[in-house]
Amino acid sequence: MVVPQSSLAQLVRATAIRAGRVMRETAASYKSFYKQREEYLSDIVAKYKVQSQFEEFMETVIQPRESDDVT
Repeated sequence: MVVPQSSLAQLVRATAIRAGRVMRETAASYKSFYKQREEYLSDIVAKYKVQSQFEEFMETVIQPRESDDVT
């Protein structure tokens, strides 16, 4: 099969991208992008979640208290 030179760059790039995907998918620790993103978001939520009532939350949004760190 003869490939036109004008198409060669696109085919090489597509082959490299596909090879990289196959290597990642065959790794034992591979997680899909969506699963990995879900875990990152869950970690962030767990780290920064504050238990409060909706009314308390809205009060802090509407009338924030001044911080002692203000110079």
